[in-house]
Amino acid sequence: MKEAVDTENGTTQVKTLVLSKLLELSESMLHGDYSRRMVTEFDDELITKIADNLNRFADKVQLNGIGGDFSQEQTIDKFIEVISSFANLDFKQKLPISENGTIMDAISTGIIFSGTNWNKVRLRKKNWRSREIA
Repeated sequence: MKEAVDTENGTTQVKTLVLSKLLELSESMLHGDYSRRMVTEFDDELITKIADNLNRFADKVQLNGIGGDFSQEQTIDKFIEVISSFANLDFKQKLPISENGTIMDAISTGIIFSGTNWNKVRLRKKNWRSREIA
């Protein structure tokens, strides 16, 4: 858990670094970049909720496309490209996964996991067939 506030002389002050991170995230969203996220485990519940709400909003925009194209089209194109490569038995391509644990990361993880399993099944069948022939 990260410290977000200093309590001195009975007053609570939010650390400048935390405010700067919140500002960076909100400015990114303002400029249409909904790919960024922020750690949401702070020692102050209010700051944790603000960061979590911004992250959730970014997830919602990326998934639902509210208000226009915010790199969602590029993300979906990449998903389609990787899934298509799996269909062509090319399992070399991967999807990016951030350390933020977003909904897009969960979808990427599922696609990669499926591709890995499809490749394992393909290799097992190939080995089984080669033993049958021999």
